[in-house]
Amino acid sequence: AVGDSGTILLYAEPMDFGDAPDPTFPTYFANDGARHENTDTVWLGSLNSAEVDAHQSFEDGGDDGVQLLGSSAESGGPYALPFTPGQYGAVTITVSGDTGSGGYLHGWFDWNGDGDWDDADENPICSYAVNAPGDYTIEFSVPQTIAGSCVWARFRLDRGANLCAYSGPAPYGEVEDYEVCPTLIELESFTATPSDSRVLLEWTTASEVDNAGFNLYRSQSRNSGFAQINSTLIPPEGSPELGASYSYTDATVTNGINYYYRLEDIDLNGSSTIHGPVSARPDRAAVICSAIDDITVEAGSPVRNNTGEQLESCFAPIILTNTGDKTVTVYWHVTDSYLEENTKWHNVTLRPGEKYSGTEAAWGYLNLMYGVTREVTTPKITAFYNEGEFADTCTFIGIGIELNGTYDPALEDVSGVGLNPCR
Repeated sequence: AVGDSGTILLYAEPMDFGDAPDPTFPTYFANDGARHENTDTVWLGSLNSAEVDAHQSFEDGGDDGVQLLGSSAESGGPYALPFTPGQYGAVTITVSGDTGSGGYLHGWFDWNGDGDWDDADENPICSYAVNAPGDYTIEFSVPQTIAGSCVWARFRLDRGANLCAYSGPAPYGEVEDYEVCPTLIELESFTATPSDSRVLLEWTTASEVDNAGFNLYRSQSRNSGFAQINSTLIPPEGSPELGASYSYTDATVTNGINYYYRLEDIDLNGSSTIHGPVSARPDRAAVICSAIDDITVEAGSPVRNNTGEQLESCFAPIILTNTGDKTVTVYWHVTDSYLEENTKWHNVTLRPGEKYSGTEAAWGYLNLMYGVTREVTTPKITAFYNEGEFADTCTFIGIGIELNGTYDPALEDVSGVGLNPCR
């Protein structure tokens, strides 16, 4: 429109622009920056914005449509920041509004940090079709070589036009730019050690740069449902030249349940990296036992029965005496060739000087009519001591003895050889 004095009046319609720094990225109108009209028709996230040109203050309040999930060694996740070279990366993009005849999502990452999106592999999302509002998780490959510093990413949603270009106009949709920064904490280890109603979480860093602290998260599922368990940020203790060791005890767990843990480190810029998960199943600790010889093993008086061809039997119980100065638990395994339910472990705990006289058969046989013979033998007897409480499982030289379990011939024998009085 031209006024009476020749003044040209220019009307600029507000549009949505990106935020990536210009130069070097095309963001301003004069540099054909990415821009979208009709932002209230279809947009990213829950908010949208419009301005007459890119202001690059990063405070427009409209960039909430893209969640950077990070990467995973396996396709399908679970994903965690940062994006790791050679792994599978993923983002979740929220589409809002009316997609009309169909919308398209596009995304670029300046993986090598050279200030543009023109290199190979820097356009991992192109013409991803969306037909309705909702969240869309998109996976892509992270290049083997990426910059170790912060880089910029751009995401665009358009309706109908299918414009897979990081610059230029679009009639509908929205553009959002994000700065993607790796955290500068080098983690050496992250472990979870279970005990009775507790899990000890420990992690060690090799170096820490601009570290604000750590958070810990727990879930009963490996891939979802994680909730923070520390009430305040765990403060940093390391430095760029020297790492540190950390520990945290989770005492709000239940025995017998498998838990998964993730560790988050946060830098002073607010960027975070998720590590894990690691898992642990708290339970009553197995008794760690040591072999001891201060046990005498005897066979009790055999009980014999001979009724001719109908039945012949002989059974003898076990007698154990603790001759040492420690409280001892003795295990013996009985094998019954006729009744499988009688094949099991037996045990008794003896104080110093205490004796046990059994009533159940430890050795013997039963010859039934028709030639069926029932053999009862005790092939191994093993004694252990422990300074604490005894449990149903005793760990010895890496071998677990479970009551009512299977006999393991590798167990150390205290005695029992040649004790069968029925032979």
